[in-house]
Amino acid sequence: MLKRNKAIAIAIAFVFCMSFIAPALIAPSIAQAAAVDYSFSGAGEFKSGDTAQDIGDIVVSIAEARMLPANGAYYDYLTVSLPSGMEFFGDPAANIEAKVAKIDPTGVGGKRTATFQFQQGASSPTGSTKILIPLNVKVKDASGEVNVTLGGTGIFRNGTSLAIGKSVSSGSTTSTINSAKALGDGGGPIDDIIISENIANTFENNKTITLKLPNGFTWRNGGSFGVSGEWGLTVTGTPTGWGSRELDIALSNLASNRTALGRLVIANAEIDVEDDSRTGDISVNISGAGVTETDLVVAKYGTYNVTVTEDTVQELTAGKDDVKVGSFIIEEEIPGSLVGNRTVTLELPSGVKWTTAPTITVKKGDNDLSSPSIVSGSKGKTLKYTISSNPATSPLSKLLLEKGKVYIEPGFEGPIEIKVGGTAGVEGTVKVAEVKPAVTMKAEGVKDVVVGSQNQKVADILIVENDKEAILKSAGNDQIVVALDEGYKFYKKPVVEVTEGDLEIDTTKLNSNNDELTIKIKYDSSKASTIKLSDVYVTGFRSAPEGPVRAVLVEAEDNVGSDKGSTALDEGYSGFSGANNPAEFSETSAGEVVIANCVTPASSGASISFKVGSNIYTVNGVNKVMDASPYIKGDRTYVPMRYMAETLGAEVVWDQTAQTVTLTKGDTVVVFTIGSTTYTVNGESAVADVAPEITSDRTMLPARYAAEALGAVVGWDAGTQTVIINQ
Repeated sequence: MLKRNKAIAIAIAFVFCMSFIAPALIAPSIAQAAAVDYSFSGAGEFKSGDTAQDIGDIVVSIAEARMLPANGAYYDYLTVSLPSGMEFFGDPAANIEAKVAKIDPTGVGGKRTATFQFQQGASSPTGSTKILIPLNVKVKDASGEVNVTLGGTGIFRNGTSLAIGKSVSSGSTTSTINSAKALGDGGGPIDDIIISENIANTFENNKTITLKLPNGFTWRNGGSFGVSGEWGLTVTGTPTGWGSRELDIALSNLASNRTALGRLVIANAEIDVEDDSRTGDISVNISGAGVTETDLVVAKYGTYNVTVTEDTVQELTAGKDDVKVGSFIIEEEIPGSLVGNRTVTLELPSGVKWTTAPTITVKKGDNDLSSPSIVSGSKGKTLKYTISSNPATSPLSKLLLEKGKVYIEPGFEGPIEIKVGGTAGVEGTVKVAEVKPAVTMKAEGVKDVVVGSQNQKVADILIVENDKEAILKSAGNDQIVVALDEGYKFYKKPVVEVTEGDLEIDTTKLNSNNDELTIKIKYDSSKASTIKLSDVYVTGFRSAPEGPVRAVLVEAEDNVGSDKGSTALDEGYSGFSGANNPAEFSETSAGEVVIANCVTPASSGASISFKVGSNIYTVNGVNKVMDASPYIKGDRTYVPMRYMAETLGAEVVWDQTAQTVTLTKGDTVVVFTIGSTTYTVNGESAVADVAPEITSDRTMLPARYAAEALGAVVGWDAGTQTVIINQ
């Protein structure tokens, strides 16, 4: 055991010591790897032969020049080795930046290897530096992909292989153009076409280069057209083929054995468009005189047209004022499509109005939209701009319209799509926002109510915020008003509470007609909230129509006074461009929901009425006689169980031992127990606020609980002391 512990201790000590030694061993290679980087700048091709060629530059990048030896000290050496079949021609003197003060190339001329020695100058250089080593070489019999080897001492000692291109049997050219311009029916100029050698001497002497246009296009004679050769390339004579599809350019007197890469520039050429031209890209076929045959897209032909495209889409909430919509782009397909000094209009959908005009950012070209104003009679929906002068020779215009702001009425929902039009020839529709309602109204437990009946229970009402602060409290505008359909009023004030979120209610009250409930907001929400109206009872007048009964969020109104509608759901329209006008409410509702279905006694099945203190009851208007009379106890009306239940189509069973009454109607089974406020409906317990009892040997049940358990609707006429039950 002692030997084993000693061995472990020695091992731990060894690892501890190595933790100090290892960085010193590893660090130099990491530093060197980061200190120097090699790359190549050149055409990437060269021909075999006995002629010297300047094929490009090796670029040696040093991260910090101070890593070289100090002046007067030793040198760092870098060796460049060419592959078999290649050799340096002349002196490969390096083009060195001033930060590196000294270089001494040795061992050059007719050899495959050149070695350079480096050190700092008299003053210590700072920062990075680059060394350019031009490769002026003879390629005798090299073929395929070619690599050079780099390595040496000091910071150069991590050698590497660098790809510099490939040896080919014949040269190639590259044809380019800066951009493909858009042309209309009048044609026009194109950008300069440049044809460049990738290997010197690729262009063939006394040969012709042909530029051929597709059907429907010809070369226009005139303008400032010119052809120039560069770096030993000579063009003679005037190009021929004007007015036709083919333009011929003759080359002659080319210098032999050129070491520089030649280039041909075709400047200020223009194209004519014929009647049968097809829209789309215009490609020029370039061939001849040793040029690599190419189809080069030089222009795009189209008819006068302007596109309108979506850029961004915002998510917004109804009822808000001066909120930002998304951005969109207006862009010409060819110059001159936007007619100068004419108008562009931006029309919003009904329910949305401009408060701030979008700003215009010119992304391309020199066109602009200015002087935004609201179109008279559009009621804030339509905005008009004027286009700056735009001759057909102007570059293509691309305009970004952004940061526009709008007012959204409370009743608006769905996409905001701007219809773009006007006299300038712009047409299109673009979506800039998606709007959700401030709140959604829901109903829980929709019931039937009977015309002309009082105190009838309807569904609970939910007012659900779709986002935080959708119900917004502000100075003087802090209420929601819930109204009933015409022909109805609240029998009593419902219970109002916040069941989700952190919105706070201040007060609630019914108006003098009991047909509107006002909910005052104390604090708006920091997370989406829900307001619930429960224990909702209504009275329906005999004039109320048959069908759905709605609860409606009353629209905000501009009248002065305390009753201004649902101002917490409508910020109001402040006007265009920050005019600081008093808010104008839209007078549109933020929503509604069906809370009951109104039926007439004839369509509702049995209609029964029991009058307190009378043994006469009616069934569908026919008087009948009972052996007991209804009475009121504990603010509840008791009726004889058997008469009510059997008239509603229920079977009645009395259990003397258990003191229970069982009412069965179809799949519904209701059980009441004498003296108990707990009863069951299909086995599930429910609680009444009064208990059934036996009076004068008759079982008397609380009318509302028994009737509603059997699916009937119960009303109360306080004036005649009558219970009205409708099935």
